[in-house]
Parts: sequence; structure tokens; C-alpha cells
Amino acid sequence: MKKVISSLVLSVIVLSSVEAQINTPPPLPPVATNGVTTSFLSDVVDWFSQGSNFMVVPYGLVSKGDNGKYGGGGGIALAYEVSQYFVTGMRVEYLDSQFYQGSFTGQLQLPLHIIKNHDIVPFVLGGVSVPFGGGTSGNAGTVQGVAGTGVAFMLSSKWFLVGDVEYWSAKSGPNYRGGVGFKF
Repeated sequence: MKKVISSLVLSVIVLSSVEAQINTPPPLPPVATNGVTTSFLSDVVDWFSQGSNFMVVPYGLVSKGDNGKYGGGGGIALAYEVSQYFVTGMRVEYLDSQFYQGSFTGQLQLPLHIIKNHDIVPFVLGGVSVPFGGGTSGNAGTVQGVAGTGVAFMLSSKWFLVGDVEYWSAKSGPNYRGGVGFKF
């Protein structure tokens, strides 16, 4: 009987600590009440250093154009890790020497602990984008769908490599991207 009671007490303690971790809200971002001051900028840096689940990913991009030829460019993504299984974000891309499009995406992912101290994270993503110009063959300003799949490799708790292949509804052919990300 003592073992049963001890097990129950231990279970309640473990579950309450897990519950406390799940329901602990992230630190609130600083608010500039009297303009942007030195202390406000210091507060922003401190907030990011505490771990905010924000990620930034600069990346290279290779895309098959409407003419069947491949072009290159790059972009930057700002993402937020809602949970270890879902990430949402926005991107801006520069393609074929022109400011090309902005997009919003959602990503479902499954972190796999295959290599010691490094996760491999396969994912699928979907979203919408609005081409601004640059090789869109008259699709500028037309909302298009985005769908793709990829994988990330965690180099550390903060740094990772990522690559994916995507299809955009307003362009023929696949689009490939690869970059290095940083999680704040």
C-alpha cells in the first residue's frame, strides 16, 4: 500500500511540474511607452536572449521560371515556433534580380532524435504568397498557393540548416531553397 501511495504522490508531483511548464507563459515583449530609448533597446535584446521562439532564416533560392529556365535569388524568413510540431512565419523573396514576393506559411514538423544531440526535423508547409513582380508573367498582385516539403538539421539548440522544395500555383516547376537559421 505504501508503494501505491508513493507512486500516486510522485505521479502528482511530476504531472504538476509538467503542467506548470506547459502553462508558464513566455516573457512578455517590452513596450516602448516614451519612444525608443536606450533602455528599451536593451530590454528588447534581453527579451530575445531569454529565448523567444522566434527564428530568422536567410536562404538561397533556385526557381524554374515560366520560360523553362532556372533563375536564382534569395530571401529571408521570420518564423515563430508555436510548438515543437508547428511553426508559422512570413518571408520576403528576391528572385531574378527583382523584389519578387511576400508570403505567409504554416509548417507541420516532427522532430526526430536520431543523432545524439542533433535533431532531424522533416516538415511539410503550406501558405499563400503575393508576387510583386519579377518573372510572374502577369501574376503580380495575384494571391497564389504555396505547398512544399523539406528537412531541418539542428546543429545546436540555436543554429540549424534547412532545405525544402516548394511549388507555387502561379509558377510552373519546383522551387528549391536552402539556408542557415538561428532560433532566438
